[in-house]
Amino acid sequence: MAHFSEDEAWKLSKDLAVFCYQNLTSPDKENTQNLDVIIKRSALQVSENVAQDFGSKAGVTGRIQLNMAVKGLQRLESNLLIALELNAISREFFDSTIPKIRDLGAVLKERRKLAQTEMKSKMAERMSGLGFEVDDD
Repeated sequence: MAHFSEDEAWKLSKDLAVFCYQNLTSPDKENTQNLDVIIKRSALQVSENVAQDFGSKAGVTGRIQLNMAVKGLQRLESNLLIALELNAISREFFDSTIPKIRDLGAVLKERRKLAQTEMKSKMAERMSGLGFEVDDD
Protein backbone atom coordinates (compact mmCIF):
# COMPACT_ATOMS: atom_id res chain seq x y z
CA MET A 1 0.00 0.00 0.00
CA ALA A 2 1.45 3.29 -1.07
CA HIS A 3 -1.00 5.79 0.39
CA PHE A 4 -3.26 5.96 3.45
CA SER A 5 -6.31 6.50 1.23
CA GLU A 6 -5.98 2.86 0.14
CA ASP A 7 -6.13 1.65 3.75
CA GLU A 8 -9.31 -0.19 4.83
CA ALA A 9 -9.48 1.50 8.24
CA TRP A 10 -9.10 4.95 6.72
CA LYS A 11 -11.81 4.23 4.12
CA LEU A 12 -14.20 3.17 6.89
CA SER A 13 -13.34 6.22 9.00
CA LYS A 14 -13.74 8.54 6.02
CA ASP A 15 -17.11 6.98 5.17
CA LEU A 16 -18.19 7.47 8.78
CA ALA A 17 -17.18 11.15 8.77
CA VAL A 18 -18.86 11.79 5.41
CA PHE A 19 -22.00 10.01 6.61
CA CYS A 20 -22.14 12.18 9.74
CA TYR A 21 -21.64 15.39 7.76
CA GLN A 22 -24.21 14.50 5.11
CA ASN A 23 -26.91 13.09 7.37
CA LEU A 24 -26.68 14.84 10.72
CA THR A 25 -29.43 17.42 10.93
CA SER A 26 -30.99 17.95 14.32
CA PRO A 27 -34.68 18.76 14.46
CA ASP A 28 -34.01 21.55 16.97
CA LYS A 29 -31.16 23.43 15.29
CA GLU A 30 -31.00 26.26 17.79
CA ASN A 31 -30.43 24.06 20.85
CA THR A 32 -28.36 21.25 19.33
CA GLN A 33 -26.04 22.98 16.88
CA ASN A 34 -23.01 22.60 19.17
CA LEU A 35 -23.70 18.89 19.59
CA ASP A 36 -23.86 18.51 15.80
CA VAL A 37 -20.45 20.16 15.53
CA ILE A 38 -18.98 17.96 18.27
CA ILE A 39 -20.19 14.78 16.56
CA LYS A 40 -18.93 15.89 13.16
CA ARG A 41 -15.52 16.85 14.58
CA SER A 42 -15.27 13.54 16.44
CA ALA A 43 -15.84 11.64 13.19
CA LEU A 44 -13.22 13.76 11.41
CA GLN A 45 -10.66 13.29 14.17
CA VAL A 46 -10.98 9.51 13.95
CA SER A 47 -10.15 9.56 10.23
CA GLU A 48 -7.23 11.95 10.86
CA ASN A 49 -5.77 9.62 13.48
CA VAL A 50 -6.17 6.58 11.22
CA ALA A 51 -4.35 8.42 8.43
CA GLN A 52 -1.56 9.45 10.80
CA ASP A 53 -1.28 5.87 12.07
CA PHE A 54 -0.84 4.71 8.47
CA GLY A 55 2.00 7.16 7.96
CA SER A 56 3.86 6.02 11.08
CA LYS A 57 3.23 2.29 11.34
CA ALA A 58 6.55 1.57 12.97
CA GLY A 59 7.26 2.65 16.49
CA VAL A 60 5.56 4.50 19.26
CA THR A 61 3.99 7.22 17.11
CA GLY A 62 1.91 4.70 15.17
CA ARG A 63 0.67 3.07 18.36
CA ILE A 64 -0.24 6.45 19.84
CA GLN A 65 -2.23 7.45 16.73
CA LEU A 66 -3.96 4.07 16.69
CA ASN A 67 -4.93 4.41 20.35
CA MET A 68 -6.17 7.95 19.68
CA ALA A 69 -8.33 6.64 16.83
CA VAL A 70 -9.85 3.98 19.09
CA LYS A 71 -10.51 6.51 21.87
CA GLY A 72 -11.97 8.94 19.32
CA LEU A 73 -14.32 6.26 18.09
CA GLN A 74 -15.45 5.62 21.67
CA ARG A 75 -15.98 9.38 22.14
CA LEU A 76 -18.05 9.52 18.96
CA GLU A 77 -20.26 6.66 20.08
CA SER A 78 -20.69 8.29 23.49
CA ASN A 79 -21.63 11.61 21.87
CA LEU A 80 -24.19 9.85 19.68
CA LEU A 81 -25.74 8.11 22.68
CA ILE A 82 -26.06 11.43 24.50
CA ALA A 83 -27.49 13.12 21.41
CA LEU A 84 -30.03 10.34 21.03
CA GLU A 85 -31.05 10.66 24.67
CA LEU A 86 -31.52 14.41 24.18
CA ASN A 87 -33.53 13.82 20.99
CA ALA A 88 -30.87 15.84 19.16
CA ILE A 89 -30.51 13.13 16.51
CA SER A 90 -33.00 10.77 14.99
CA ARG A 91 -33.14 7.08 15.90
CA GLU A 92 -32.66 6.37 12.18
CA PHE A 93 -29.39 8.33 12.08
CA PHE A 94 -28.19 6.61 15.26
CA ASP A 95 -29.11 3.13 13.97
CA SER A 96 -27.34 3.85 10.68
CA THR A 97 -24.17 5.19 12.34
CA ILE A 98 -23.55 2.58 15.05
CA PRO A 99 -22.82 -0.31 12.62
CA LYS A 100 -20.27 1.91 10.87
CA ILE A 101 -18.60 2.61 14.21
CA ARG A 102 -18.59 -1.08 15.12
CA ASP A 103 -17.11 -2.10 11.73
CA LEU A 104 -14.32 0.43 12.05
CA GLY A 105 -13.78 -0.54 15.69
CA ALA A 106 -13.28 -4.18 14.66
CA VAL A 107 -10.67 -3.19 12.07
CA LEU A 108 -8.85 -0.95 14.55
CA LYS A 109 -8.95 -3.65 17.23
CA GLU A 110 -7.36 -6.12 14.83
CA ARG A 111 -4.76 -3.55 13.83
CA ARG A 112 -3.94 -2.88 17.48
CA LYS A 113 -3.55 -6.60 18.15
CA LEU A 114 -1.18 -6.89 15.17
CA ALA A 115 0.84 -3.87 16.38
CA GLN A 116 1.20 -5.44 19.83
CA THR A 117 2.37 -8.73 18.31
CA GLU A 118 4.91 -6.90 16.14
CA MET A 119 6.15 -4.91 19.12
CA LYS A 120 6.62 -8.07 21.22
CA SER A 121 8.47 -9.73 18.35
CA LYS A 122 10.83 -6.77 17.91
CA MET A 123 11.48 -6.61 21.64
CA ALA A 124 12.25 -10.33 21.80
CA GLU A 125 14.62 -9.96 18.83
CA ARG A 126 16.45 -7.08 20.53
CA MET A 127 16.69 -8.90 23.85
CA SER A 128 17.95 -12.05 22.14
CA GLY A 129 20.55 -9.97 20.29
CA LEU A 130 21.78 -8.73 23.67
CA GLY A 131 22.20 -12.30 24.89
CA PHE A 132 19.05 -12.62 27.00
CA GLU A 133 16.91 -15.73 26.88
CA VAL A 134 13.47 -14.92 25.58
CA ASP A 135 10.31 -16.99 26.13
CA ASP A 136 8.02 -17.29 23.14
CA ASP A 137 4.94 -16.60 25.30
